[in-house]
Amino acid sequence: MAACVQAPRVPTQPSVQVPAGLLQVECGGERFTVGVAANDATRGRGLSGRRTLGRNEGMLFLYPNQGVRSFWMKDCHVDLDVLFLDARGCVINVVTLLAPVAGTQELDLPLAVSERPAATVLELPAGTARRLGLRAGSQVCWSVYEGRIE
Repeated sequence: MAACVQAPRVPTQPSVQVPAGLLQVECGGERFTVGVAANDATRGRGLSGRRTLGRNEGMLFLYPNQGVRSFWMKDCHVDLDVLFLDARGCVINVVTLLAPVAGTQELDLPLAVSERPAATVLELPAGTARRLGLRAGSQVCWSVYEGRIE
């Protein structure tokens, strides 16, 4: 099992320019360009309505504090790996959620819950965690450099 020893890192110089509102996240030796959900409105919307998600795309949900987090698949049309992260960017647990069949009642929607309080949640295309060997203890990194998201 990999050990988490540091918080998401801040580089000494930028390596990639990412469009506004997006962030570069690195895990399992790959980089992902992810949307950022950092307030109640964007966290509530998440990836709802998306019909496709590229191999190296996703969404990072940032919270002001740690808590037990739960995610569901309301209006989400793509299968997802949901990675719950602690304050150091260390994976707590991973849950794969399959897009619900059209007409599924809200009470029957797939649900993912963190095994303990999480500070951040990362959604990636389903199968990514298994493909990259991401599991409890894996490290996820992202950073900001002089106001530019990297």
